[in-house]
Amino acid sequence: MSHAEFLVVFVSIILGFNLSEYLQGVSRMVKGRREVKRYLPHSFWQVMILIMMVQWWWAFWLYHARTTEHMGGFLIALGIPTFYSLAISFLMPSDSDLKEHEGDMESFFKNSSGIMYVSLALIFVLYSETGLRWLGEEPWSGHILFRGLVSLSCLYAAFSAKRWADYIAMAVMSANMGYFYSIRFFETS
Repeated sequence: MSHAEFLVVFVSIILGFNLSEYLQGVSRMVKGRREVKRYLPHSFWQVMILIMMVQWWWAFWLYHARTTEHMGGFLIALGIPTFYSLAISFLMPSDSDLKEHEGDMESFFKNSSGIMYVSLALIFVLYSETGLRWLGEEPWSGHILFRGLVSLSCLYAAFSAKRWADYIAMAVMSANMGYFYSIRFFETS
């Protein structure tokens, strides 16, 4: 087994554990759906993290051979799913969280979103690093600019008690995803 194959399997196992924890959290919320009061930023980040995790796993195959060229690539390849794990653990409520917050997702999200936002900011910092090294992007390309904005908006939301900080982070993330997928769409068509 080559280093690249070992790394792909290792990252896939970590992402598999992340997806398992994610689905358990969704299951808890569906089971308690009558008691759960939804909160838009919480639901938004649940969907975004799932999309981002699947995207990372899918794109990782393209870059797996380059990750074994140096230790930095290896650490980035393991860092991203590790930070996803941290973000998911603070985004998905446990049974005790649902009881403690009486199903109020706004209260739960405000109580636990700080570490989730910091984890997302770190993920986008690592994405920027992979963009520069693996994709051959220029430092001021649109991808790097949007990733930097997502990181900054997530950090602002992490350390701000203001509700609109969540919405700013959501808007910047939506713009990033729209930009990324529209660029990818037009590159392939």
